[in-house]
Amino acid sequence: MTLAYEGKAVFSSTRVKPALWHCFWNGASSHAANLDCTPSTDTESHERFVFTVGEDGVGELRQQGQVIGRFVRETGNPAIQ
Repeated sequence: MTLAYEGKAVFSSTRVKPALWHCFWNGASSHAANLDCTPSTDTESHERFVFTVGEDGVGELRQQGQVIGRFVRETGNPAIQ
């Protein structure tokens, strides 16, 4: 998952709906962001996710309250494709 400062995000999924997700995000709090995403497999579809970062620095991606992914911050400056 890559969240960029200009309000864009990208992540890939392999289970529920295998796709590359292109998202726009907005800050919900200092530790959370709301993501409005479109999967590469159905560009007419839109789904919402919430990304939070806990005190331990681990990020969690949730859909309808269920954790669907956990992330650890990496160094560097990845580019959104």
